[in-house]
Amino acid sequence: MSLRFGTMAFCLSVLLVGLLAGLQWGTGMAQYTALSLPGPVWLLRHQAEDALFRNVMPTYMWVTLLSLIGAALLARGKARTLFAVAAVFALLQMVVTIAHEVPINRLVATWSPTSLPPEWDAIRHRWMLGHWIRTVLSFVAFLFATLALRRSSFGTPLSR
Repeated sequence: MSLRFGTMAFCLSVLLVGLLAGLQWGTGMAQYTALSLPGPVWLLRHQAEDALFRNVMPTYMWVTLLSLIGAALLARGKARTLFAVAAVFALLQMVVTIAHEVPINRLVATWSPTSLPPEWDAIRHRWMLGHWIRTVLSFVAFLFATLALRRSSFGTPLSR
C-alpha cells in the first residue's frame, strides 16, 4: 500500500464523518426551529424531510462506518486506535438512529395533519432528544477521526 492511497483513504473517512456530523447538526437546528410551527405544519415538514433521508442516510451511514473501519485497518500505531474509536462512535450513532429515531419516524409517517395523536408533541421531543444524542456521537466520531488523521502519515513526503 502506498502512502498516497492511505492518506486518501484517511482523508475520505474524515470528510465523510465530518459531513455526517454537519448534516445532523443542520437537521437538529432546522428541527429545533420547526418546534415553533403548528402541529400539522410541523408534521408535513417532518414527513417530507424523512422521505428524503430514509432513502439517502442508511447507505451514507454504512459507507461512513466502513470507511472508518477501512482507515483503522490501513493506519498504524496511535492513528489505528483513533480511527477504530471513531468507528465505534459512528456505530453508536447508527444504533441510536436504528433503535430510537427510525421507529419514531415510522410512527410519524402514519399520522395525518388533520388528526394528530394527543401525545404528538411528547413524541416529537423524544425524537429531538435522540437526534441530539446521535449528533453528539457523530461529532465525537469526527473528532477522533480528525485526531487520527493528524497522527497518521498525512503530509509526510512519499518515499521512493
